[in-house]
Amino acid sequence: MRHVALAIALGLASLLAQGAAAETIKIGTQKPVGGPLYIANDKGYYAAEGLTPEYVFFEAGEPIAVAVASGAVDFAVAGLTGGFYSLAGQGALKIIAGMTHEVPGFPANTVAASKKAYDAGLKTVKDLPGHSVAITQIGSAFHYDLGLLADKYKFELKSIRLMPLQTNPNAVAAVVGNSADAVVTIAPWVRPALDKGDAKLLAYIGDESPWQLAVAFTGTKTANEQGERVQRFLRALRHATHDYHDAFTGPDGKRRSGERSGAARDPLETHWPGARGHRCRSRLYGCRRAARRARCAEAGRVVPRARHGEERFRRGQHHRQTLRRAVEPITGEDREAIMKPTRMLTALLLGSGLALAAAMPGFAADKVKAGVVRSMGGSPNFIGKEKGFFAEQGIDVDIVFFDSAQPIAIAVASGDCDVGATGVTAAFFNLASQGTLKIIASGTWEKPGFQSIGFLVSNQAYAAGLHSLKDIGGKKGAITQSGSPLQYAIALAAKKNNIDYNTIQVLLLQSNPNVGTALTGGQTDFAVQTVVPAYSVINKGGAKLLGWEGDELPPVQNEAFFGSTKMIEERGDVLRRYLIGYRKAMAYFHDAFADSNDKRRDGPTANEVEEIAAKYLNQPLEQIKLGLPFFDPQGRLVEKDFVELAAWYKAQGMIKDVDAAAMIDRKNAIMAKSK
Repeated sequence: MRHVALAIALGLASLLAQGAAAETIKIGTQKPVGGPLYIANDKGYYAAEGLTPEYVFFEAGEPIAVAVASGAVDFAVAGLTGGFYSLAGQGALKIIAGMTHEVPGFPANTVAASKKAYDAGLKTVKDLPGHSVAITQIGSAFHYDLGLLADKYKFELKSIRLMPLQTNPNAVAAVVGNSADAVVTIAPWVRPALDKGDAKLLAYIGDESPWQLAVAFTGTKTANEQGERVQRFLRALRHATHDYHDAFTGPDGKRRSGERSGAARDPLETHWPGARGHRCRSRLYGCRRAARRARCAEAGRVVPRARHGEERFRRGQHHRQTLRRAVEPITGEDREAIMKPTRMLTALLLGSGLALAAAMPGFAADKVKAGVVRSMGGSPNFIGKEKGFFAEQGIDVDIVFFDSAQPIAIAVASGDCDVGATGVTAAFFNLASQGTLKIIASGTWEKPGFQSIGFLVSNQAYAAGLHSLKDIGGKKGAITQSGSPLQYAIALAAKKNNIDYNTIQVLLLQSNPNVGTALTGGQTDFAVQTVVPAYSVINKGGAKLLGWEGDELPPVQNEAFFGSTKMIEERGDVLRRYLIGYRKAMAYFHDAFADSNDKRRDGPTANEVEEIAAKYLNQPLEQIKLGLPFFDPQGRLVEKDFVELAAWYKAQGMIKDVDAAAMIDRKNAIMAKSK
């Protein structure tokens, strides 16, 4: 009878909605989850409410909260993360319904072991202490899952070496490549690896420690100013959630033996209709009918569960930082989009010798895949490619662009890239400590007169008095990811100005565009970015420049060129020839902008190098001219800087004891005697 009434109501609503243009709503979620969101579209529930959904997909939970808070997304379904609470605590977000629950019989969040670790004795979740575990982010639902397991089996969470790798595909890749001993991720991400035998199932979190994993939420401004639209979205979502729930779940909250949907595999999640109290509270009362008789409050289940979720971030070593950190942003639709180069370049055959070689039967250049962030730090690869320095050595370089530094270390360790050039992150040290990566040459250096890493201030914070790095104490500072040189720069600035680093709220926004959005919208007081994304915001009037790290802080080296141990050991000749071209490109960049004493000046080739960078970075030439980093002409390394960087990461609980000096490839590296 209820379904008949529902059908009539939907039909009437659809008729009333005819003639009026449907309103588009943007919904953020992760592609493998959020079943009711798609059911609502396929069954016409959105259309009946005069809504047209536009889905925005993310690879981790925390970036979704930033998108909603910034207004880029209207509604979202995502896990309860530290970043969510950080933004909600600032009044930017509101929970409007409960969604996915971890309950027995429903595979959702999953713990899996690498084949190597499993064969070595990691057979159950009780065996996790002493092992490395890949997750997306510190303060994520996966982080909390490990906390629940630690509580249940009476071991210390800090006995697990966490590897925050930013996205679910990266975390799974680390396990498949045996770079991590285990992973906690969403079931569909790891399912292919389990099916192929590349990973071994240890447990489903729902079978171990049930809890409410995800909620539906919106921005506070949307909730306050567009209440009618929120109600329409919730009505559509309720109907779809009921359908999903009833298809797989019995009145007692347990998995049905049959599947009305005809799905080939167990459902990946169970949805308790959080916007309708008696359905949501059926878990408490044993059945929906008893819940109706009890006349439960509509949002009764959501509030206590949200409070329960917040408590998880008040436990353990990472409590203070996790609560302060906000979300980490959008990286792309799927792992292929991240690992795939945005521009495929054809190698140029320059010089008569190479042209002759090309004409010889069977000649083919050796291919090298180089991972870089879309910033000036990738300039040696751009120049080497454009000027033919690699081609002269019989090397065809495929440049692979990433949105941030940490995924590059994963890509090189897993073999998706051969070499990488970017900031040295905590993830890098975690992987390198297992013998998978080696530092080979320097990247950009922070030196006076050169621009690499900049401090920006939002217009709102500047108007309120934040005019220099001396004013950052007690403020919110945005970066892309935890455990990066950008975060280290904040710590160095705090140390120089006698500021307690722990008073600064570090917001983790995962991508440079998200950092820019937060600056423009005043959701962060200041930010730390590399030169290209920094000027993208400044030139639009979205923020002001506080200063460059090279001018404000002591000279330091925290970017590097690195390669996989496999590349070094098995393709040593290819690497040697690549390095010849790479160092030649570094010297070309150096001579364009620095004199023999490493002082800033424009040389005869300055404009040419700027045009090359503008081409590869797809940025206006005028913007490139505003920020130019320093490259050592030989790519010399300052060992002390990397040792100190590793020590700082360790002090923050991001890595355990590592020997940073042992991570340098002494065979190919050139060490600097001094800065």
